[in-house]
Amino acid sequence: GKATYAATSGTSNFTISDGDLVIGTSGHGIDFSATSGSGTSELLADYEEGSYTPSVDAWSGETVDFGYYVKVGRLVNVWGGVEDPSSTSSGNAVEISLPFTPSSNTHGMGGAGGFMCENVDFDGSDQMTIYVKPGVAEFRLYHLTDGGWATLNGNHCSTNSLIWYHVTYYV
Repeated sequence: GKATYAATSGTSNFTISDGDLVIGTSGHGIDFSATSGSGTSELLADYEEGSYTPSVDAWSGETVDFGYYVKVGRLVNVWGGVEDPSSTSSGNAVEISLPFTPSSNTHGMGGAGGFMCENVDFDGSDQMTIYVKPGVAEFRLYHLTDGGWATLNGNHCSTNSLIWYHVTYYV
């Protein structure tokens, strides 16, 4: 069976010579309350990393979709790429899915690059941004035009359009 044990190395430190420290009950974690923080919680109760398959609302038939994430507590970092190999893009906003639903009262931002879209001048001087919508598990792409910020939509992109992205947000 399993054994529960504690070991010390002659100091006040807890040492596990082999194996993992397992928190066996949901809602518990590593408590940092001995530090003088000013936040509402000093409990690290979640860590996860993995991959997911993003989807794009404005495209159909995308084939190269990959996404990775690291979630530490409530903070999520996501990066990946999507490619539209067909010419069946719509005029809808380019919205890319996220692996976790953002908090309903916070916003997130990110960066995107690697665009190959025919009707937007991506000559290196253009600015792009990502906006994470609160409470919705997707983000929207925007580009800076002469008239200000505009939503990137499927009509901006042609066959083999590629988008690389990195986003940070809270759940």
